[in-house]
Amino acid sequence: MSRFECNHGPALRMAALRGFGLVMQPRILVAEDVVAGRLVPVLEGSHPPAMPVHVVCPRDRQLLPKVRTFIDFAVQRFG
Repeated sequence: MSRFECNHGPALRMAALRGFGLVMQPRILVAEDVVAGRLVPVLEGSHPPAMPVHVVCPRDRQLLPKVRTFIDFAVQRFG
């Protein structure tokens, strides 16, 4: 059973820095702490399962070109 549950990256980072245990965070959020030696990466070969990404927009409206470009990019990049 965990002592602390949170879905806010900065709060999880602080919990790790204060010794609450392991956290799973994007590398960019903890990079400075790793370089400074405040945090140590573990289980680097482990990755969480992929999560779906959804793009939601109204059907009855014409999409702006920049929105269409983003959707095309997201589909190509994330499948």
